[in-house]
Amino acid sequence: MVSASPQGEPRCGRLLVLIIGVYVVIIAFGETSIAGLVRVVLLALTVLAAVRLRGAGGAWTSLLAAGVVVALGAAVIATRHGSDRLSVCLIAAAVLLLVVTSMLVLLLRLWRRPIADTQTVAGALTVYLLLALLFATLHQLLAALLGQPYLDGVPRIVDSARYLYFSVITLATVGYGDITPACGAARAVAMVEALVGQLYLVAVVGAVVGNMTGVRRRPPTTDGEGSSSRDEAG
Repeated sequence: MVSASPQGEPRCGRLLVLIIGVYVVIIAFGETSIAGLVRVVLLALTVLAAVRLRGAGGAWTSLLAAGVVVALGAAVIATRHGSDRLSVCLIAAAVLLLVVTSMLVLLLRLWRRPIADTQTVAGALTVYLLLALLFATLHQLLAALLGQPYLDGVPRIVDSARYLYFSVITLATVGYGDITPACGAARAVAMVEALVGQLYLVAVVGAVVGNMTGVRRRPPTTDGEGSSSRDEAG
């Protein structure tokens, strides 16, 4: 039977809740300037929660804290003084920094876990949601930088909800066709995202769930049972 970690599991649950909160903010208020700041704040909390989960300290924690401060500063500048393109670029850069940091810290934590349990599954799902957010932000950043039609069906670069929607259906390889790449850069990123999404589900989430099920079904082995088996064989 897999034993759940009473201290670790709520922390992974908080990470998952924070990422879901980011999704809600983007979907509900994706075109507003304050949504970018709220998104960065929630992701900053995600980074801090992931650092606590990993138990990092010293220079590593100081470096992550500095990254969080830089990201928050960029978000504040974007909210108060940025034009549409500048605001998108600053918010996207801050989000990318925080998302990549959260993913790396969480993946390192999951890699070192000796067992596969509900905490591990929650962590793996959190990384999956972060992947969709990562590619959504990358699409939006490239659209702002290139200054050309990037996605057909997304008329404004500040519409974060549509970029997230496109990223999720691409990562899941659903492909409804209502939003499509309009340039080579968008097609290239979409191909990479689709491949990463499928490989992650098969290799990571599948392995975690399989290991968790295997451990739960493994019959207990004790010295008493071993000795009784040897006695019966004798």
